[in-house]
Amino acid sequence: MATIDEQCQARLRISFTDVDGAAITPTTLKYKIVDEGSRTTIVPIQSVSPATTYYDVTITADQNRIIRSHKPYELKNVSVEVYSVATLVCSANYIYRVKNLYKIPLASSTSPSISPSASPSISPSVSPS
Repeated sequence: MATIDEQCQARLRISFTDVDGAAITPTTLKYKIVDEGSRTTIVPIQSVSPATTYYDVTITADQNRIIRSHKPYELKNVSVEVYSVATLVCSANYIYRVKNLYKIPLASSTSPSISPSASPSISPSVSPS
């Protein structure tokens, strides 16, 4: 399970393959992000049309914020559905951990900057059954 520091941007790469492992391009991808502990919807259902055999979901720093500040970490669930035309081909869930740094923000006058190259990458594969 990947661990992301709170308030850091992350990228989730979803790759599409058939049962034989051959790359496919679906017509529609739907996803949403939910905080597992509080069941808070972080990102409501998004529907996109991937133009390639993968799609990168950018999870912003704000979306990786800690909701329950007394917990050492929170689990976030990215639910994914893959469609070919109107037919659901597969669905999957990817859970990752957001680590509570307890001191974010450091002070109201500071604005930490995270370099894009420092952003963790989460790369599961979603395959139809």
